[in-house]
Amino acid sequence: MMAFIRRHQLGLLFALFIPLVAVFYPQYYLVSDEHHYARTAHLLAQEHTTSISDILRSGIFHQSTDSKYSSKYPVGFPLLMAPFAWLSFELIFLVNILLHLLAAYCFSLILSKRKVPIAYTALYLFFPFFAYYSVSLFTDYTAAALLMILLYFFTTSRLKWRGILIGLLLGMLLFIRPVALLFVTFFYFKPAWGWIQGIIRKRWVMDRTTFFSLLVLAPFFLAFLFFSISDVLGGYTSSDVNSLWVFDNPAPMWSVFLNFIYQAEVLMLIYPFMFLLLAFGILKRKPKNAPHLYGAMLYVFFFSFVDYTTNVTKIVGLTSLVRHTRYVLPVIAFLLPDYAEQLHRLISKLRRFSKPALGAILICLVLSSALLLFLHHGATTRNRALMEDIYAATSEHDLIVGNTLAYLMHDALGERYYLGIDDYGDTVDGVFQPSLTGHNTSAEYISSFVEQHPTSVVILRGKYINNFPETNKQLHGLISRYDGKLALQNEYSCNCFGLGDTLSVEMYNLTMNGKK
Repeated sequence: MMAFIRRHQLGLLFALFIPLVAVFYPQYYLVSDEHHYARTAHLLAQEHTTSISDILRSGIFHQSTDSKYSSKYPVGFPLLMAPFAWLSFELIFLVNILLHLLAAYCFSLILSKRKVPIAYTALYLFFPFFAYYSVSLFTDYTAAALLMILLYFFTTSRLKWRGILIGLLLGMLLFIRPVALLFVTFFYFKPAWGWIQGIIRKRWVMDRTTFFSLLVLAPFFLAFLFFSISDVLGGYTSSDVNSLWVFDNPAPMWSVFLNFIYQAEVLMLIYPFMFLLLAFGILKRKPKNAPHLYGAMLYVFFFSFVDYTTNVTKIVGLTSLVRHTRYVLPVIAFLLPDYAEQLHRLISKLRRFSKPALGAILICLVLSSALLLFLHHGATTRNRALMEDIYAATSEHDLIVGNTLAYLMHDALGERYYLGIDDYGDTVDGVFQPSLTGHNTSAEYISSFVEQHPTSVVILRGKYINNFPETNKQLHGLISRYDGKLALQNEYSCNCFGLGDTLSVEMYNLTMNGKK
């Protein structure tokens, strides 16, 4: 029995993870970021476009320079999801799941090369935050998985034409999360220096892997520049770009320091002392010997200068730990092989207690992953039930007017029009600040469409739902003006162990002027 387990460690780990995902497979998405990717993928698959002309179908998309509405996020991830979206909405969640399995396999190959037992693959496969985000639509995890695969091809693979695969993966990463390319810059420092010296000596000096990876990456890079400048396919440019940096803050260098500390704190908490491994690794090794460590540190330094880093990495509780960890997932992926190697050395010193210690770690990883997958499944099931009830209570091309509901609307459930009161912006210190161009939220503007379409007013309440007096005043004003009749009133809960949130909904069908 033990011999069988030793021979099939990787297969057994996969055989444990896959049923977990099958049981807790997501039913819907949770936040607005995922909505952007899911809806763009649907548009690509079903309408062969990434933009919308009709304001009533624009949702929380931005108005671009051609007056159409499109997602503010890069188009790469929706392109990966589009074939799955063409088959079924439910299948789009397979993209990150499949990447997770492939990245875990590449991680196991890296461990084998370093003579670390395959059982340590669980550090990636069952790392609870990797498992949690692998069933989501966040590109932070997509980038982390692609970086693990890239790390394998850069450091371990001996495939003759691996340069082509590296170039393709870098091209994908460029269109999914461009800033993640910071991780691989140091892998090209040594070849670049050799190439410069070769030019001085009038000789061509560049290895085949580097040459073909850059050759394949080149058209991706040119296309990226073209789409960035022309603001097409989800537009990479933003009018808010200047507000991203800390330099406008009263004490910018203090902000940089705090951002660095917050990222280090996350790395110290989620995998004990992982940041120390990064710091001491850089102190002891040169860039040419540890390009992955220097790439990870470059990424951390870069985000230390980004203004919103404090808000997305500062840990103030358990839920914020889960939520904010996603911003450092790519760093964890690049550090994990070294971390696993050091952990193996430490556990090996325990001698007869080494197997029980490793077993205890594996059990903790599996149980914590199962818990997070269970909680995620509950939240997505809640959202799916909420939206199915709203869509069932309305008809094709009906207009829905609501508060903070746009991010839950999806064409796969049916064709509905939507206008929101406070969907188009962000809440800063309890004050709503409109941010999306091309969206008019005045009562007079909304009323002009109410006169033309069968309309329902949906009032959504929950812990994370905007609930401003002015919003409620406008919504109830519409209900009163058009003699709204209560059509749906319900609560949708996923509150387990004191975590999660209950959403309550009231929906009124407006009845005047030919309304329902």
